[in-house]
Amino acid sequence: MITNVVLLIDKRDVMSTKYKKILIKNNFSVFHIKNLELASDIILNHEPEIILISDSLDNYIAKNIQFLRTVNTKTRPCIIALSKSNDVNDKLKVLHNGADDYFSEPIDFLEFIGRLKAHLRRTYETQVNDVTLLFNNKITTKILKRTLNDNIGYSYLYITMKNIESYKDLYGDIAYSKMLQTLCAILSSCLDEKDYLGHVIQDNSFLVITSQNKIENIAKYMIYAFNKVKEKFYAKNDLNRGFLILKGDVFEETKTSFVKMFLGGVINSNKKYTNINELLHAIVYINKLASLKEDSNYLIERHQLAANDSIIEKKYNLNVMIIENDDSLSLLLETQCKLNNYNVLKVNDSEIILKNSTFQPSVIILDAGSATHFEGVNLCKKIKSMEFYKDAKIILTTVFHDKQTILKSGADLYLPKPYNIDNIISWVKRFNIEYNL
Repeated sequence: MITNVVLLIDKRDVMSTKYKKILIKNNFSVFHIKNLELASDIILNHEPEIILISDSLDNYIAKNIQFLRTVNTKTRPCIIALSKSNDVNDKLKVLHNGADDYFSEPIDFLEFIGRLKAHLRRTYETQVNDVTLLFNNKITTKILKRTLNDNIGYSYLYITMKNIESYKDLYGDIAYSKMLQTLCAILSSCLDEKDYLGHVIQDNSFLVITSQNKIENIAKYMIYAFNKVKEKFYAKNDLNRGFLILKGDVFEETKTSFVKMFLGGVINSNKKYTNINELLHAIVYINKLASLKEDSNYLIERHQLAANDSIIEKKYNLNVMIIENDDSLSLLLETQCKLNNYNVLKVNDSEIILKNSTFQPSVIILDAGSATHFEGVNLCKKIKSMEFYKDAKIILTTVFHDKQTILKSGADLYLPKPYNIDNIISWVKRFNIEYNL
């Protein structure tokens, strides 16, 4: 997938033709211009890895190199001077003005290609991720830009790992690195030399560039293979519990699930993306839609037909249910929720909501009950088993600090008492937004 781009700035016809032939023969893509007027546009649009500039131009070569260095790009090009002079002072002056190397002409073409590849190797070695050895965001962005300039209809697959930072916090850097390396090995196994795999946006998210007929098969295989191996990265007690606990019982905590993989893909023939920002926005958006599922998932953008009035808008749910035996605390929670424009239902008899469910809450604030009977914990299990309440987010507040028991009951948040009222309202807001996505 990676074709190295060379910008050749040379006024001569014969020598420039020789350089172009040897470069193309060695799989370089070459832009040839005879003056500096078009140089800025080519550098900005194509971001060449190497710029070869001859002393055949009108201005002195050192000044021309100074000008080239003023053109700002995300990746720094390697500038090499081509000169008939073998004088050491000429070499030093050119190098001091921004050139990375100086080739005295005539130069053996085998040496010429060998030195170019050495410069490329040094450039690329500084642009790889230390853990995965894949190219970083700068190189990936450059490759993306080039594919948009081609007339080939590429497909793009954006891959994110949910909860991987929590996994890193709990299991450490070595286990985190092993998981990323395993993921890269799985990805690489279903790609060939025509495809591209690199990091984009973050160090733990990836981009695959491939052909249109392969993208869905790659996505399916990635989900299948990752689900097969993921359990090997967890301790037995975490697997038995079914989720991760990151903090002690005295701290509030949501239930942290295992690492999940989400893939969002677009096919460039469906919609011709004209710039890199538009493309990145599209793949990130599709990836977010894929991540709405509970388990690892993929989603590929496709054309869809819709009839008039076929789109049904989901009504925004602002309902909050409060089940709290402490009357003063229940009143305080009700008041604060209403001040934040939520519709509140206080429940004193749990049997009512189990037998006659008419008020559909987005968030339920539930007291866990006494340390001897766990009334609220048992109620939480019953609520979670009911189809009517299955999407509601449950905040389980408790005086007994047993995080594992609370979270295993189905609660979305373990919140030990006493708690700050502003804190619980902030959780209500967060869960309400998640519910209404």
